Formats: sequence, structure tokens, C-alpha cells
Amino acid sequence: MSTLLSHPKTIDETLSNLYLLPQLQQYSMGGAVIGNDGQTYISPDSDRKYAHIQEAQAMKQTVNNYLSSKVGKEFVRYTKEKGKHFTPIVGIGTKDLGENTVAALITNDLEAILVSNYDGKGIEQRTKEMAQNYGLLDTQMMLDYVITHELAHAAGYKSEAETEVFVKDFYTQLAQNSSGKEQEKYLVLASIAGLREEQAYQSESN
Repeated sequence: MSTLLSHPKTIDETLSNLYLLPQLQQYSMGGAVIGNDGQTYISPDSDRKYAHIQEAQAMKQTVNNYLSSKVGKEFVRYTKEKGKHFTPIVGIGTKDLGENTVAALITNDLEAILVSNYDGKGIEQRTKEMAQNYGLLDTQMMLDYVITHELAHAAGYKSEAETEVFVKDFYTQLAQNSSGKEQEKYLVLASIAGLREEQAYQSESN
């Protein structure tokens, strides 16, 4: 198990407290989170419990696949190499986050949960649409990018702009240490991070 994932002493209370943070209460469709001990927390406002559990399971598998992949292992190594420390992630799941979000890290700066955005449309479909917006045919590339971005938040980067800078630099380094189609893939993701960095700086300056 990755050191990113931790086991709090009281998982139900921890997940409940994180899941019910004020910034989430504008959305009322609920969701579910799976703790790292396997327990499933279903929010009281869930209006489709079975679908939320399924999406939470899909998100957990997505994150686990990422952490065991080359990109995931390299990102953890790169982050530690830069002297950053991850906020422990105590659960993975899903939550209604509004229209234009794919995933999010919900944190109180001591612990965090990583959730996909689900309102009838889950991580797979949202990632596919995001990939299409950037002209990508490879949905897995975009999925790796999304998880990398959220884990950059877990590494302490708060604003979208500084997060994209960190992600851009990571993919740039991967490209420098790669060749052929793999290098091209990383350069594309670095360029997407650069574009999103510019957009974030513009948004944050307004």
C-alpha cells in the first residue's frame, strides 16, 4: 500500500468530518467514500446509494492503478525529491461537485479524501470528455493527468496555478528521461499543464 494512504483511528468520524466540510454543502446529491480499511461511508444526503458505491469503487481502483503505474511511482518519487510531503489520504470516493469538475481533493490540511465528481456522470465519462477537449484520443493519458493534479494538491500546492506549474515540471522531467512515443505523450501532458497554468493565473488575477 502506498504511504499516501493512511488508516485513521476513527474512520467514520474522519470521513464524515471531511465529507461535510462547508464548501461541499452547496451540492445536495451526496456520495460515498471508501476508507483505506475497506469501510464504506455513505453520506446522509445520498439520493442514489448503489450508484455512489459503484462510482466510489471505480475511483478507488483508478487511484490504486495510478499509484502502481510507472507515472504514479515516478510522481511520488519526484514529489519527495522536491522535499514535499503528502497530506495523508484516508479515503477515496465520489461526491457531487458541480458541472465543471472531474475530481477533487477535500482536505482540512491534516487529512484528505480524494473524490471523483458524480452527478450521474462519473470519472470515466468526465475524463473522456476532458481528453476530447484537449484533442486527446488516449483517455488513460488524461486520467493519469487528473490524478497527478489532485495528488499535487495533496503535496501542498493550494492554488490551481502553482499546482499546474508542479505538474508541468513533473511531466517535462519525465519527457527528458524518455524517448519516442512515450516522450511525446509526456510532452503533450506538460503542454496541457502549461495551458491550464496560464488560464489559472488569468482567473486568479481577476
